[in-house]
Amino acid sequence: MRRLYNFFGTGESLVKYHHFPYSAAMTGAFSFRALWRLLGGGFVLHRAAICVTLITLCIADIATSSQQQTRHEPHTAGSRQGCLSCHPISPDTHHQFGCTQCHGGNPDAVDGALAHVDLIARPAHPDHAEAVCGGCHTRETAMVKENSHYTLTGHITLVRRAFDPAADEIELSELRAHNTPHDSMELVDDALRRRCLRCHVYNNGEAYPLARHGTGCAACHLGYDGERFSHRFSAPVDMSRCLSCHYANHV
Repeated sequence: MRRLYNFFGTGESLVKYHHFPYSAAMTGAFSFRALWRLLGGGFVLHRAAICVTLITLCIADIATSSQQQTRHEPHTAGSRQGCLSCHPISPDTHHQFGCTQCHGGNPDAVDGALAHVDLIARPAHPDHAEAVCGGCHTRETAMVKENSHYTLTGHITLVRRAFDPAADEIELSELRAHNTPHDSMELVDDALRRRCLRCHVYNNGEAYPLARHGTGCAACHLGYDGERFSHRFSAPVDMSRCLSCHYANHV
């Protein structure tokens, strides 16, 4: 306000001439009616109008800048940027699509809870692989469903028949976990389900680097660096992926 006063260059007499309180001029505590009288008095009208216009533009610019600083730009559909602000992974350079292509969720949300609605944490898991991975790799996901890494038929039967030669040949989907086993076969099934088969594609494996792996397709095609799962796909499969299950015990 003092700059505006000095710009007019009229001193205190200008304010008094227009019946405009000097203290109000110095503090900015004036009414629009008083300002109108100042502008309408015929005294350097063009200079007053310029000043008022500049002040108005400055106020509008400050308000706009404040809004821009507090407003988050929405994530573009399928973009990675929003996800990477919380999930520090290195995206694969061979697959140019957003995180939501596999993981679902809402790429336009700016709130974490809303961004994770309908999220698929493990999209390569056998429960999701056909719908997620199969969107691009239809033939491969259809073939792997019959693979022994998925069905585990031979592995399960071999162990079960060591305890009961007449045990039925079953697949993993038929293997039951028993909280209170009633006989030796239920105990075997429970041990297989909870411990022995932790290596395989339905589970992330033991919680240490050399045995940790992804689930489903990711068990072979994605690595693990000891802290988080890699998002860089490997085809053909790197030998280190095989060793996460088939390690020194020669399984």
